[in-house]
This record gives sequence, C-alpha cells and structure tokens, in this order.
Amino acid sequence: MTQKKDKDTAKQADAAKQADAAKQADATKQADAAKQADAAKQTDTFVVELGLSVEDQVNRKLCKALDLQLHCYNGVMSFAHKSLKSMRSSKRWQAAYNLPKNNLDRLKELREIFKNYRLTENDLMKKATRVCKAMHRDDIGAHEAQCIGRDVWRAVEPFLFKQSGMPRFKSASVKLHKYVTKSIGLSEWQKEDQR
Repeated sequence: MTQKKDKDTAKQADAAKQADAAKQADATKQADAAKQADAAKQTDTFVVELGLSVEDQVNRKLCKALDLQLHCYNGVMSFAHKSLKSMRSSKRWQAAYNLPKNNLDRLKELREIFKNYRLTENDLMKKATRVCKAMHRDDIGAHEAQCIGRDVWRAVEPFLFKQSGMPRFKSASVKLHKYVTKSIGLSEWQKEDQR
C-alpha cells in the first residue's frame, strides 16, 4: 500500500516537473517572440527614388495618364467641396457637430450624415471611377481612379472635423508626379488586354 502511495506521489511529482518545464518553455518562447518583435520595430526603413527613363511612346502615354489623373482628381475634389458646403450648411450636421465629443451618438450621427452626403472613402472612390469613365479615355483604369478617390479622401477627411484647412485643387502647372495603382499585376494585365 505504501509502495502504491509512493508511486502515486512520484507520478504527481513527475507531472508537476513536466508542467513546470512546459511553463518555462512557453515563457522562453514568449520572450523570444517579444525580442523578435522589438527587433522588427527597430529595423530601419528607407525609400529609394529612382529617375524614370522611358522611350518616347511610353513617355507620351504616361503624360496622358498623369494629365487624366489631374483632371479626375480636380473633378472629385470639386464634388467633395460641393458636398462639404451643403453638408456644413445643414442644421442636422450643425446639431450633431455641437454634441459633446466623447458621445458615441455624435459619432454615429456624423457617420450617417457623411454617408447621406456621399463623403466617405468608398463614395469618393466610386465618384473618381465615374469621372474617369465619363472622360471616355482609356489612359487609366479603375484601380488608378480608385487611388485618386482615396487621395481626395485623405485630403478631405481632416477637414471634416476641422483639423485642417480646406483641401486644395491640383494646379495644372505643377502636375501630378505619381502614378499609383492598387494592384500592379491586375493593372498591367488590363493595359495589355486593352491593346
């Protein structure tokens, strides 16, 4: 009988040792994961800007695309300005904006107002796609147009809560200097397909 109790006690001691070893292994894994996360946070990043050297035909196509993006950006920005002006003059917006800032009802009401006046990121992306299609030119695709809508949203969003000044139009003399797309592979495929 005492041997049986000794065996049970030994088994319990072994189980406790194994549990302690498992806890130590988990703690070691968590510490290693934390060290790796800290190392990833401390990794330096950088941006490389390279000059673009292309043939004349590609240069003409790129210039046309940038020109179309400029007109599309300004068209969507014009829509956003008109929507902002009519939204800010509404009594519903003024009442919601004057609610206490920590109130969740205020945020819900403002989001609903933004949706009604089509001042959300998705609405501006749709508007940019429509503006580009209305120009009846195939220089840029829907993905590039959606990126334009996203850029307009990023300019308009801080102004919605009076965190910055009125977003500005892009000047024709300055021009756009970037050609952004959401998915390069799909965008390239569309261009190849359109030829």
